[in-house]
Amino acid sequence: MSSFAKEFEEAIAAIPQQILADTIIKKLSAHGIKLSQKKAHLLAGKLLNGDPVSSETFIDRVRRTLGFAVKETVVAFTEDDVRAVEEALDAFVVSLPQTVQDTIENTSSDLLFALKKDWSREARRQMREREAFKRRLYQRWGEGLHLLKLLIAVCQEVGSEISSTERKTAEAPLSAAVLARLHARGCQISEEIVCLLEGGFSDGAMARWRTLHEISAVAALINEHGEELAERYLEHDAIECARAARQYQKYHTRLGAEAISDQEMQEFEERAQFLKEKYGKDFGSSNGWAANHLGIAKPNIDQLIAAARIDHMLPYYKIASHNIHANPRGIFFKLGIIGETEILLAGPSNAGLEDPGQNTAISLMQITSAFALMNPTLDDLISMKVIQQLAIQIGDLLVTAQQQLDRDEASSK
Repeated sequence: MSSFAKEFEEAIAAIPQQILADTIIKKLSAHGIKLSQKKAHLLAGKLLNGDPVSSETFIDRVRRTLGFAVKETVVAFTEDDVRAVEEALDAFVVSLPQTVQDTIENTSSDLLFALKKDWSREARRQMREREAFKRRLYQRWGEGLHLLKLLIAVCQEVGSEISSTERKTAEAPLSAAVLARLHARGCQISEEIVCLLEGGFSDGAMARWRTLHEISAVAALINEHGEELAERYLEHDAIECARAARQYQKYHTRLGAEAISDQEMQEFEERAQFLKEKYGKDFGSSNGWAANHLGIAKPNIDQLIAAARIDHMLPYYKIASHNIHANPRGIFFKLGIIGETEILLAGPSNAGLEDPGQNTAISLMQITSAFALMNPTLDDLISMKVIQQLAIQIGDLLVTAQQQLDRDEASSK
């Protein structure tokens, strides 16, 4: 792409020489001398380089360069000529922004056409390479990923069975409904993580696990504190909706979208205000649904995780945060890179699947446990034991794969 800029810069730099060449052609024409654009451009270049025009040496060099007999003609540049050149340069400067814009529009359109024309062939080539990469990745990590998918399937089955049982109950507890939704979301995110792992995107998988860990904390707190906290959690959705509506209303013009009606905004605000009066002003903060039960005015996510007693995973949570936020650590630390290197990872890698894969198994097990052990049956207890054993085996297999990768990398140096 840089070649376009180089060519454009060269064309712009040649404009003064071209204007002078046109002036030379005009002046010589008045003396009955015809000069081609090419030769006039060459002569203008020599003049701009400061070659003396009145010396015999210069005329001899012009003869040799242009290849024809040059009449010794005196060409005088008057003030009008200088003014004309200056006006031509000024006109060019004025038109330059539009020239640049036209160049960008025309060149980008031509380039896009060429890219689209060649993309089908290139896309097929990339697809073949990606499939070959996935096969190699699965040869190394396949056993652990295979069991991780089995664990997710078991958790989904457990959740489905519990939800079916609860729906048959006339007065199912509110906490069970909340945990069912959290569990379903946890299963979906786990599937997303598997897709990222199979594609070689360990850092992206770790970032998605971060959300899974947060869900695990919320599920543990709902399980522990029961109906009242479950109610606060559900009703806090109105606080989030009001906050989102205010932000949307602030930027809808710049988004090119329609504004929320005054009546809808009033309903959002009135509902949020009602809940803050009902539960206290702290309810209006980001995690205000947990403020009363945790005894913290504005609890942050780290405090929720600590209250759920899974804060020992916070070091991994911090690693996951690097790939969500735009902090400088995120551009230097990559799970997909082994050891210290100046390589910039801009695509998939077969390294670093250990932590996100193992953490996913643990967090989904925790979420399923919070849901299944509210009122467990014998089947639930057996299922949870199976899930626990799977989580341990998944961790062992992924650790083994990573250790082998490290050995292979060390031996290749």
